Amino acid sequence: MKKLSLEAIPTSLRGTLGLCYFDPVSERLVEFNSEEKIYLTPFENSVRRYYLVLTNPIYNGTRLQYATIHVSTEYDDITVKVLEGLEVVNDRYNYEDVEANNTITVFFNNYNSGIVPIDINTRSFTSKNVKFTISIDIAAG
Repeated sequence: MKKLSLEAIPTSLRGTLGLCYFDPVSERLVEFNSEEKIYLTPFENSVRRYYLVLTNPIYNGTRLQYATIHVSTEYDDITVKVLEGLEVVNDRYNYEDVEANNTITVFFNNYNSGIVPIDINTRSFTSKNVKFTISIDIAAG
């Protein structure tokens, strides 16, 4: 598995902290845009890997120690759940025990590179193909 380093982050990252995904064509991280649509097939249950990227641990003179990440969707027939990523993306997490639209806290001292793997589980409970957006709120302290 290729290791990601800060050289892979987008130079356009809007702030000190951002959520990115790996683009296999450019082999770089691309910042997630909350306007981007996610597509699910009927009854699809999938896990997608994202990366919380801390480009500078100092913000307004304070060292950032942690971040909280909250995911949600307003669709009744779709659930969205977030967990801190393991080394390999898989669906062996027991997402059944995780509430939909949940919040997690990650601590940056566990990630010297400043790149934290985040796995987002999306699940469709409808017989239609759907495209939707998810809301991702990130706060750091």
